[in-house]
Amino acid sequence: MEMARVAIVCHSYNNFFVLGSSPWGRDRSVGAEGVRRVWEDRRAAQQCGNSRCPAGKMYDLLKNHFTDLPVLFSEICKSAEVLEGDGKSLGSVRRWTYLMHDTSDELLEVIEKVVDVDDENRSLTLSAIGGDVLRTHKRFDVKVIVTPKGTGSSVKWHIIFEKVNEDDPHPDPYLELFNTTHERLELHYHKDE
Repeated sequence: MEMARVAIVCHSYNNFFVLGSSPWGRDRSVGAEGVRRVWEDRRAAQQCGNSRCPAGKMYDLLKNHFTDLPVLFSEICKSAEVLEGDGKSLGSVRRWTYLMHDTSDELLEVIEKVVDVDDENRSLTLSAIGGDVLRTHKRFDVKVIVTPKGTGSSVKWHIIFEKVNEDDPHPDPYLELFNTTHERLELHYHKDE
């Protein structure tokens, strides 16, 4: 199977940036129309966000507190459980149910496997092995990287995907979901201030 060239889009405030290899040349900013063109060719997406939460703590919350997600934002995440392993180490399998902004009240499920853990660089990679996301995607991997930024951190969510059919939807709603996740974790971290 031939893979298309990969373009990664980083959304920060209202600016979009095309990073890496793209049919439009080197790294450059594009407007909303340019982002739509990028979606037509890309197989990867990236959501960036900044947090006042220190990088070590944010990574700890994302990696080690998976089962706390329904408590931290119950309006979106309805359940989170570990099916195999400890939920945070290589090979662990986790299941969670959630609501998406654009799917009305349909409860969705994903079963994901931890496929890479890099504590030194604060990154965690998960691969969907079951659930609703695989109805429209043959492959759906998520990598989160937390890096120090001043006294806080920068959180980057990468999605690597392959659609079942070219007209299947792009994973934009998942970028929103991941952004909400790190925002809620930050609120949880700062709740006693």
